Amino acid sequence: MRNNSRIIRLTMLRYIVVVFFASLYFTPVRTQPKYEVRAAWIATIYGLDWPANKALTPTDTHRQKAELTNMLDKLKTANFNTVLLQTRIRGTVIYPSDYEPISSVFTGRANGYPGYDPLAFAIEECHKRGMECHAWECR
Repeated sequence: MRNNSRIIRLTMLRYIVVVFFASLYFTPVRTQPKYEVRAAWIATIYGLDWPANKALTPTDTHRQKAELTNMLDKLKTANFNTVLLQTRIRGTVIYPSDYEPISSVFTGRANGYPGYDPLAFAIEECHKRGMECHAWECR
């Protein structure tokens, strides 16, 4: 009788161990997400982050573009993968529009044209670095 009870307990223990390891095998493993957003805001109002220089000449336009590319290079080095770029500033925008003028922070004058499309340039430069570029606006 005693031997029989021992066999039953060992059988139950084996069953529990098998069920435990089987549940580990069939339970999905939780891993880190494949993609994590690491973003930085770039404000264009009053030239807070970009641009610091007005594009009055072709040299100034080149300098303005270099400001952004340097900023993006530093963000990429710091492992950022997303840029949140301010595209609308109190009734003005940073891209050519039929409805609103380009912001004076780029040219120093109302409705001036800096010689390039700042939004398209920012998107292109972000994509060159494998970064996303998201637009945000300030009303």
